[in-house]
Amino acid sequence: KHCVQLFDDIERVYRLRPSVISFAVMLKACTQCTMYHYAQHKHQQMKDDPAMQSFLSDQMVQVNLIHLYGKCASIAECEAIFEHIRCHERRKYLREIAVWNAMM
Repeated sequence: KHCVQLFDDIERVYRLRPSVISFAVMLKACTQCTMYHYAQHKHQQMKDDPAMQSFLSDQMVQVNLIHLYGKCASIAECEAIFEHIRCHERRKYLREIAVWNAMM
């Protein structure tokens, strides 16, 4: 939970824009602490903010989202992320074992 607090401080206290790595680390922390609703809110933020939409194509973010939603039994969300990779990032779909491992 300390990691998530630091992530919030980056945005609110220091008025900095988190990087893609910040989001990946925060998602992993949320998975470990089962902070599903917080992570879901941040996932939606990435979808809605044009400056952050590219983060959704980052493999670490994708894998951590799949892990998060899988741990929270949101299989449809895992499948949607995996399907997006299959349709829009064919090379990653065919070559990156981390994405496949996350789905297992």
